[in-house]
Amino acid sequence: MKVELLIPDIATPEVEPQTTADAASFSKAYEQVASLLDHAQESERNFVNGQGSLLDMTTARARADIALSTAVAVASRLSQCASTLGNMSL
Repeated sequence: MKVELLIPDIATPEVEPQTTADAASFSKAYEQVASLLDHAQESERNFVNGQGSLLDMTTARARADIALSTAVAVASRLSQCASTLGNMSL
């Protein structure tokens, strides 16, 4: 069997990896999660007051729940990494 690589018809874009992660990016991510949670709460309030739809409310809540779950998973993973690094003997 002979396998030949496929060559794309278009050029693939060069993507530079982001290597810097600082407190500002963590703070920005935290603010985005908080914003999604606020939007979900506002959508729920609008639905209760008869100003919003059930679809808007459930979509906003689902987005907020996914963002919160992701943030918790990332924080947990970072905590595990820090703990592992702290336990290493040099």
